[in-house]
Amino acid sequence: MVLSTVLPQGLESPMLGVFYAFGFAAGNVIGIIAEKQLALGYTNFLMITSKFAIEITTLLRESCFAVSL
Repeated sequence: MVLSTVLPQGLESPMLGVFYAFGFAAGNVIGIIAEKQLALGYTNFLMITSKFAIEITTLLRESCFAVSL
């Protein structure tokens, strides 16, 4: 909705586009910082092994990690 307001008026006042871009970038930076602090993301780990696969997956599942073979 904001973008539909900024684009038509951007030709008349280019500073609106600059402020929109700054706000968009600032929002992304704040979101990245918040994500790092809250640690809500997921981490993927790939292990390729021919030995002890069942034992490793069982141990990880018992520790409440999601595992697929």
